[in-house]
Amino acid sequence: MGQAFSIDLLLENASIDVAAIIILSAIWIFYGLMQGKRHILSVLLSLYISKVIYDNVPFVDIFLKGKEFSDSYLFLIDLGFFIVLILIIAVLMAKTVLIDLSSRWRWWKVGLVCILEVALFSAIVFRILDPWRAIDISPVMYTLFGSGYLFILWLLLPLASLFITIRRR
Repeated sequence: MGQAFSIDLLLENASIDVAAIIILSAIWIFYGLMQGKRHILSVLLSLYISKVIYDNVPFVDIFLKGKEFSDSYLFLIDLGFFIVLILIIAVLMAKTVLIDLSSRWRWWKVGLVCILEVALFSAIVFRILDPWRAIDISPVMYTLFGSGYLFILWLLLPLASLFITIRRR
């Protein structure tokens, strides 16, 4: 009989990718505290918009037209296109749509939204990555971000956090 799911078993096999998520979360929280909610919300909304665009526009096919590359290189190309798309949309959102949002949140609100934003980004990267194709992924990361059911959770939690953190005046 297989081993039962346990947090201890997952953490036993944690690797550099878990540390990368923790470091990325810390950096993003610091950025959120320094820049305020307009920038955090612009990136969050651009993640959703970029995911839809990325899923429906064949970037690699358009720009590489049949050239063959290794799986690791294709992953980096895919990820690069996705990140550039996020950055372009985030800048446009911050400069136009979300221009009136200038006040800062409390630290716990920034932390909550930033951590969920990093989780959403990680879950989307796992969708791009095809977890077992290019690199070895720890069981913790695969369980948290590679599952189709949890992907839906990662899509919904950042939006739900906005209901908690944003209040009307």
